[in-house]
Amino acid sequence: KKQARGTMMAEQVFKELLATETAYVSDLRVLTELLAEVRAVGVLTKEQELSVFSNCETIRQINEELLRALSVQAMDVTTCAAAAFEVLAPYLRAYSEYCSNFVMAQERLERLRAELSVFDATVRSVEMATGQTAGSMLIKPVQRLCKYPLLLAELLSKLPAGHASHDGLERALGAVKDTATQVNERVRQAEGRARMMGLAEALGQSELVTPQRTLLLQLDVEAQKLASSTYGSLGVRQDQRLWLCSDVVLLGRPTGRTWLSFTLSQQGSLAHSKLEQEAIFANGAVALKLTTKENSTVSTIWIKQQSEADGLLRAWKEAAAQQAAVLRANKERAKGALAALEQRKLPGRDAERRRQHMRQRHMSHTPNENVDEANPGKPASLCASSTPKGSQEDLLNELKLKVSGAGATGSFVGEDSGSQELSQDATSSRKRCGSDGHFSIRAARSWGSRLQVRCTSASRVVVGSTTSETTSQTTSQTTSQTTS
Repeated sequence: KKQARGTMMAEQVFKELLATETAYVSDLRVLTELLAEVRAVGVLTKEQELSVFSNCETIRQINEELLRALSVQAMDVTTCAAAAFEVLAPYLRAYSEYCSNFVMAQERLERLRAELSVFDATVRSVEMATGQTAGSMLIKPVQRLCKYPLLLAELLSKLPAGHASHDGLERALGAVKDTATQVNERVRQAEGRARMMGLAEALGQSELVTPQRTLLLQLDVEAQKLASSTYGSLGVRQDQRLWLCSDVVLLGRPTGRTWLSFTLSQQGSLAHSKLEQEAIFANGAVALKLTTKENSTVSTIWIKQQSEADGLLRAWKEAAAQQAAVLRANKERAKGALAALEQRKLPGRDAERRRQHMRQRHMSHTPNENVDEANPGKPASLCASSTPKGSQEDLLNELKLKVSGAGATGSFVGEDSGSQELSQDATSSRKRCGSDGHFSIRAARSWGSRLQVRCTSASRVVVGSTTSETTSQTTSQTTSQTTS
């Protein structure tokens, strides 16, 4: 009897779930019909349309599919609910876009209705026909997502522990909770961004808005700059507003009676600021000392209620700890990056060790072969594997190589008859060498490639540029083959 009673109660919960889902899908259809009417008059741009209605059409398609899955009569109702939500729970992540956009959607809707009379008339006509305001239509998806975990948890609580649908419904509830948590985090971030944008607008400082900065708390206080501050003497005690952000603290005084715009009076990063309790008065007020080291400013802040002061100190402590953790993580990443760069550097810091390292790499490279101009049938190595054979009396030739490929600069390395190394950072380099000199060139960002050219005593080799002298056909072939 107890099991039968639990099954009956679970069926009642399922009926409530199905009935409310049917009504919700009907509301979504009304919302998308409003969007269709607005599109028909063509008064909104695509950006304005998305800023108000977001992805409501996608939401409607998802929930229509969910309603069809819940309406299947061929299985037990609890099994039906478990199967439907377990399959469609990942698709509910589409709500994150809608809910985060909803933070500013109603404000944009009212502004557009005030600016565009045709849009306002269209919305009003739909409101009169449906008996719902546009604002109530827009908030329905936000409200509905919050109800799914509650309904599934109640449905699960009514089932006996050994029921066949118990495990499946438990998995579905976990999936829906995870999705709701992700959506709530997106909404929280959107709210933080919206509040930061409002703060930046009130202070007239758009640079306050950064991707990682969020507004944690704002509080109306009385503040007075102390004589110990670097700039100015003892200030006037006056009403101000304090903003605690994730990485910075701000203090500003209102510029008008409406408290809509402010002048910044004190600012400092949490990493270099302090907030300390100084005194508690008999009337419950609390005095705090705010010190910002960037501009060496010290202020006393009076808060009327001790609970507000305790909340501010607690939020400050948590935010400062998180900021310190972020700075430590950034420092560790920077150390890791520097260590990786050090590992990629050439061994040895002096020129001699670098020269030896380059020579070893050059010697280990597999030699290319070409035709020796003096003996066409004999292959000649193009690697700098030996000292040039030509004497000092041989005719000197000018070898000009131009770097091409990755980067605007390159590295030109070669050996002449005196085994001297040349390294330049330029788009082209010139080097006079004895006959039979061997050279190599490497692009700065492509360490695996080499350009090797054999210089003969009877020819001028030119790569990547033109020359007024005539280049022999044999030398041109040598250069082409070596480059490839």
